[in-house]
Amino acid sequence: AFTQTAVLHVRGSLIDRDRLEHYLQIFQSSSPSYVLMAGIERCIEYMDGPGRAEMREFAGRLEKLRGRLARMKHLRLLDRDRIGQAGVYDLDLSKIVVSAGDTGVSGRELMQLFRERYHLELEMSGADYVTAITTKMDSEEGFKRLEQAFLETDEQLESGTGRSRQGEWKPAAYPESVLTLREAVSRPRRRVKLEESAGSVSAEYVYLYPPGIPILVPGEVLTPEIIGQICRFRSRGLPVQGMKDYDVRYIETVRE
Repeated sequence: AFTQTAVLHVRGSLIDRDRLEHYLQIFQSSSPSYVLMAGIERCIEYMDGPGRAEMREFAGRLEKLRGRLARMKHLRLLDRDRIGQAGVYDLDLSKIVVSAGDTGVSGRELMQLFRERYHLELEMSGADYVTAITTKMDSEEGFKRLEQAFLETDEQLESGTGRSRQGEWKPAAYPESVLTLREAVSRPRRRVKLEESAGSVSAEYVYLYPPGIPILVPGEVLTPEIIGQICRFRSRGLPVQGMKDYDVRYIETVRE
């Protein structure tokens, strides 16, 4: 189906259907796109027909690919063993998330390597990981090239071409929140050099996008650990966003 389409499935009595209908009337568009709605209908028709068998075949191909990638020695595949940890409820097996955290190679470097050497465009890169999104429309040749890219890169890291800096990307502790978000964005601000902002209260968001998970939100206290993490991301050319200063040199803080 087209991007921006979605289907809300309701089964059983886990939620109040009357309440759901109430909020749908508030939030859903009163001018729906019939092109998008027709796309949803066609998608449902397909998934209830030939799509069932094709998705089973796709799942089998994914299991084989993930089984081979699980044998990597230096790069690490995010797999089912993380379910139940750190708030992870389940795993979308079609998203191949691979960590390079113990190799000294950043996610951005790994993404660039795949693009230049294997002509593979990954979905995204983080500080120390990459994500490849697979679909049932991917060819067998594409699956093999993705597998080859990860396995060959893993072997090269084993032979010493990687730079070991284990623990460089260890996440900083959660910052302390001293103001509500509304209070922080409403109060007067001052512009401070990032390296000199320890102890200040942030008036801005700071995050890497993708994936967009906040490093800092308005109302939280800047600590030396958080500042160091942001500076490391900046020095590696990673996409630090949210700050008014696009060069990531200054941050707006709550004026005391």
